[in-house]
Parts: sequence; structure tokens; C-alpha cells
Amino acid sequence: MKKLILFFAQLGILGTLEAKDCFSEEKKIEHEDFYMTAKFYPYEGSKQTIIIMPPTGGTNVIDRSYARILCSEGFNVYILDKFTGYDEYNLDLEIHRRYYGRTQRAVDLILSDIPQDHTVSILGTSVGALHAAISTGRIERIKKALIITGGADITGLIVDSDQEIMRVAREKRNKMFGFKTRDDYYSELKKHIELDPLFFEAGYPGKKISMVIADNDTTVPGPYQRLLQKIAKPKRILEMSDNHFWAIVKTWLFHRKFVIDSFRD
Repeated sequence: MKKLILFFAQLGILGTLEAKDCFSEEKKIEHEDFYMTAKFYPYEGSKQTIIIMPPTGGTNVIDRSYARILCSEGFNVYILDKFTGYDEYNLDLEIHRRYYGRTQRAVDLILSDIPQDHTVSILGTSVGALHAAISTGRIERIKKALIITGGADITGLIVDSDQEIMRVAREKRNKMFGFKTRDDYYSELKKHIELDPLFFEAGYPGKKISMVIADNDTTVPGPYQRLLQKIAKPKRILEMSDNHFWAIVKTWLFHRKFVIDSFRD
């Protein structure tokens, strides 16, 4: 995926999409034993701030492009980069509780850096969209969200995703824990999931939520995206028949107006 995205950038497509006058600075915020780093794109005088949640693998070309585009449109933008324990990987089922919890803690640290008189929005792609969906429902201060190929029922997503990391983990866990069926795995894993868009349905009404939905996605399977649509009730939807990768890339390449308008009043 990264090679193809870089290929598009090398062709000059990226240069036609993003502004040239917004530059980032590094932010590091620490609280007790926890740290968070972010790339911050300030727009002088703006009181509108967007937090970008990257997908698996961290900040990438698309996130930086979105940040520059949105900054040029008058928004301050943070891209969450790293945080304590962001790269932990093992087969312990409890890792999902730690990972999603740490990510939300990192969002809270970013919020602590944003002046109280600023309006706050969030954008997430893929796994970043799962985090964005959780934050939108969980945090009253976040008023707008763009969720690109995100879904609800984190347990089901982990169990059914064809993403290589999830597939390999599923195969190894089945052997390690003796799961005989998909439902065995689902039932046990669900005990370790405490953050899920499903748990924050009451937090979505009254917020401006936009979604990019890819029905033929198998990485964040389409039915889980539709489940999030059902509970979040987005005001704007961009529907695609593409798979996970192409839905993400086409949104970036061809739907700039949809992205920007998701954060306009």
C-alpha cells in the first residue's frame, strides 16, 4: 500500500492536492508515565482544530496531505504520531484493551493542548477511523468527525478482518488458546474489549458526522461499516464499491471537497 501511495506522490498528484504554505511542528505532551507526540499544523488566528488519527503503521503520505489541505482551508491540525506503548505486539488478548485505551489517552492529551474556545473535530482512516469513532462518541467536546472505512463492533472486526496482522494473530491464537470455531474466538475476545463505538451510541446525536463506506471492504468488512452508520447516523455519506485500499486512496485523490466540507459549518 505504501509503495503505491508513494508512486502517486512521485507522479506529482500529491502536489496538485495539497497546499504549500502550511508547515508542521513537533509536539510532545507528557503526563505522569505517559507521553504522546504529534505533528501540529497551525493556522494563525483559527479557532477550529482537527485531530487526525492515522491507520496501522502510523503517520503517512495521506495523513500529511490531509493536514496540509485542511490547514490551508483555515484549520489547525494535529496528526497523532506516537504514544507510550503504541508499537506493542503480542498474542495476549488483553493487548486490545491496552492499545485502544492508550490511543484514547493520547487523544485526551491532544485535547489538553487545544484552547477551550476552539471547536474540535476528528478525522480517521481505517484503524484510525475506529479510534475516531470511539472518540466522537466518548468525548463531548468533539463536534464533527470524518470516518473513512471505519466500523463498529471491534471484536467482530478483529475476528473477521483479512488484514495480515489480524489473520496471523487469529491463526496463532486458535492454536494457543484452543479455539475451535470463529464464535469461540469472538466470545473470549469480547471479554477484553472495553472501548467500542457500540458502547458510545448515546454520544453521537447532535454531532456532524460524515462517513466513507466501502461495502466490498474485507479489511474493515462492509457490514461493520454499515453497523457504525446505523448507530452514528452520519449526515453525509460517500459510498464506494471498492475494497479497503482503493476506497482510501480514491477518497484522498478524488474527493477533496467531501473531506473539507465534512468540517465546514
